[in-house]
Amino acid sequence: MITDVAVDIDGVLFDFATTVQKHFSEYFQTAFPRPTNWEFYEQWNLSAKQFYDTLDILTYERDLFNDSAPLPKTMVGWQALREQGLRIHIITHRSPTAYAQTIKWLERYRLTPDTLHFSGQKADIINALAVDECASIDDHVFQYNEYRDSGVHGYLYTQPWNAQYAGRRVNTLPEFANIIKTHNEYWQMEHNNTLMEIGNGVR
Repeated sequence: MITDVAVDIDGVLFDFATTVQKHFSEYFQTAFPRPTNWEFYEQWNLSAKQFYDTLDILTYERDLFNDSAPLPKTMVGWQALREQGLRIHIITHRSPTAYAQTIKWLERYRLTPDTLHFSGQKADIINALAVDECASIDDHVFQYNEYRDSGVHGYLYTQPWNAQYAGRRVNTLPEFANIIKTHNEYWQMEHNNTLMEIGNGVR
């Protein structure tokens, strides 16, 4: 039975791509297209250093990570996870410059997790927490594979940069919550049937 969920922020709860597109376009006075690859800067003809240096500047100057509302249906999905009694672990690979803004944003929208972690080693975090059984939602294919390889029920949040990869995927947070609910209801039914068989002397 799934007891815990690992939830990414950027591309799952927060529309990082659109937010960055808006601020970078204003900063460089260029109409950058919405990213369709994971390496945004390649589509914008920027180097990785230019991109991340500018991201740090805009984080400080514009409160970038506290700028946008959650992605559609986030609040509904979050409530659905909570109503199931699941423990929610937010694990994001944001840089230290974004830590304070991340906390403010989560508080602002009342998205209060049981634990909050800033790390690129997401599957390792879940292993360290020693949870009973966990499902994850992330938009990065690497993280999705790492989760699944470590025994987590991994799901890809569909975004343009992961659309070409095969795997279990969802389009919204409520869809993710509903999958877990269905899984746990089936588990509970099978568990109850097993207990009944034992009680009736069936082996």
